[in-house]
Amino acid sequence: MMKKKYLRVVFVGCTSFSKKILDVALSIKNTQIVGAVTSTKTFDISYSEKPVKNYKHYDLKNYLKKNDIPFEIMRSKVKNNSLLQKFKVWKPDIFLVAGWYYMIPSKWRTVAPFYGLHASLLPNYAGGAPLVWALLNNEHKTGITLFKLQDGVDDGPIVGQEEVIIDNSETIKTLYKKIENKGEILVKRYLPKFFYNSIELIEQDKSKRKVYPQRSPKDGKISWENNSSNIERFIRAQTKPYPGAYTMFKGKPLIIWKAEINNNRYNSKCGQLSFNGENYIIGCKLGSITLIKINYNGKDYTKCELKFVFNFKSYNF
Repeated sequence: MMKKKYLRVVFVGCTSFSKKILDVALSIKNTQIVGAVTSTKTFDISYSEKPVKNYKHYDLKNYLKKNDIPFEIMRSKVKNNSLLQKFKVWKPDIFLVAGWYYMIPSKWRTVAPFYGLHASLLPNYAGGAPLVWALLNNEHKTGITLFKLQDGVDDGPIVGQEEVIIDNSETIKTLYKKIENKGEILVKRYLPKFFYNSIELIEQDKSKRKVYPQRSPKDGKISWENNSSNIERFIRAQTKPYPGAYTMFKGKPLIIWKAEINNNRYNSKCGQLSFNGENYIIGCKLGSITLIKINYNGKDYTKCELKFVFNFKSYNF
């Protein structure tokens, strides 16, 4: 058993999920959050030439102040040495990472070990946007992993995992909710074990490892030369809070937040919008989709409001 009165934890995160995990960590006996690192909503990162927007960002500043937790806001890339010096002042036993997008540099890990939550059942779906990729690939289950961070991308030994089932109508929002709940369970279960030094690490099976790339808003463009079931799933995988799946309409992006599958193409060609007297449908390679909710010119439109966008006319996307 550790001789210290508390497990000293530095928390690292910047999303709504981060807030939930921090809530859990603060509630655990013998755990003290001695510092935190968070980030701005838009940030620079190595895989993008332009600043990246965090669509699930949560501003933790007021929450951290309310709980008397000292914190630093990372406004530049991780090479910032001032953070390293702050870590040494805080003297953590471990770092807990949830809702973070930067690779953790090795010099940070000389202060104390880093443990993070990743939204997949590692070793599969390491890398970027694991839940979006799981939906796009029509997986029937996924999960969340608590693991030790090392030099590679999500390749460290595993502390524990929780599995979730992906329903046929799952959206990225509903799947995130399931994953967040399971993440809270993992932290409740394993954070006390760090205090008692009773964690058992399991090495990942590298032969089963697959790393997926990050995604950007431009990856949401719909190819109408695809089956209706694939396109509808593509829409569910990137709906709110993400930028959404889109097609171009009169030179501007038309975001489709929600659609339904039709087995019948209603004589529409691939990518052809038509009105069948009741619904606006778009033909696909196999079948068609009915538009339920969209966004155009920055405004959301429900099914009954689509006439204000399309004026009962046909259009070829």
